Amino acid sequence: MGRKGKGISQVNPIIGRQINKDHNLSRNLVCYYPLNEGGGQLAWNMVDNKPGTLGISSASITANFTRTARGSATTSVACGTPSNLQFTSTTAFTISFWLYMTNTNSTCTIAYTSSTTTGPWYMEFNAVGPGLVQFDILDGVNYHRVYNNAAMTAGKWYHIVVTRNRLNSATTSSTLYINGVDVSIRSNSGNPGTLTYTTAQFNIGARGAGATVGGNLANAGFIQNVMIWQNRNLTLTEIKQLYTNPYCILK
Repeated sequence: MGRKGKGISQVNPIIGRQINKDHNLSRNLVCYYPLNEGGGQLAWNMVDNKPGTLGISSASITANFTRTARGSATTSVACGTPSNLQFTSTTAFTISFWLYMTNTNSTCTIAYTSSTTTGPWYMEFNAVGPGLVQFDILDGVNYHRVYNNAAMTAGKWYHIVVTRNRLNSATTSSTLYINGVDVSIRSNSGNPGTLTYTTAQFNIGARGAGATVGGNLANAGFIQNVMIWQNRNLTLTEIKQLYTNPYCILK
């Protein structure tokens, strides 16, 4: 299911390109971190031209042609507290990114959380089971979870997409796609109510900021081409388009 190789950027480098505002996939796109900036540089959100900060070490962005985010014991890309990513339990949204794991330790990949708590939403690898990626949305007590039905392996690139509709249903609201295929297994503990963002921030490659590994579950691998849509569920056709042509939205 995975793609072997060093990264999708080597096939189609995107330095100097811009979002095509006329492309269908640009509608309701609120976050796009290609993570192509190179070592020691700020990671930019191409949608509003606002930077995230490298969370402690410039090693978060590699200087080679793959140009991906890489988590380590102390690094992540900290992206502040964007209000348009503070989803409610009834917000429709889509999260898309590419993931390459160098081992199968439990790690956090994309998260809007604090460093000490798990809410209100996050994506994690290898926590619910070996080789499984999960998306959780929770209010501190009740949660919805979706995860994949077949294990991923280290050393391969995977295209990960989660969509969420407005119904707040344990059986239908969250859907997980890997490489353009619906792989969803769902579990829950009630339906999440009010989500709290008081101490939370958005991070790529870790949970929260300033915590140690195990507390922030720093990513053991590479993440790139992070895209998030608010008030929009991508269709399967659109998801497959992103899988086969990751930079189709750029000009």
